[in-house]
Amino acid sequence: MQSTATTASISSEEYERRIANLRTQLAADDIDAVVIWARGGGTVERFANVQYLCGHYPFFPIIRDVPGAWA
Repeated sequence: MQSTATTASISSEEYERRIANLRTQLAADDIDAVVIWARGGGTVERFANVQYLCGHYPFFPIIRDVPGAWA
């Protein structure tokens, strides 16, 4: 698996381990798929799930937090 890590302190092997752990947990829970998204970086941590799994940091908030829709 090719790493797209943007965090230099975390190795591609670590990202691969994280993905493998997620797949193991999904299989144990009999879950076929998972959706993990980021709502953009900023002062409020809304990117951590994606960054943890693949190292991507979405620097531009692309999904607005609209009451009733996302909040």
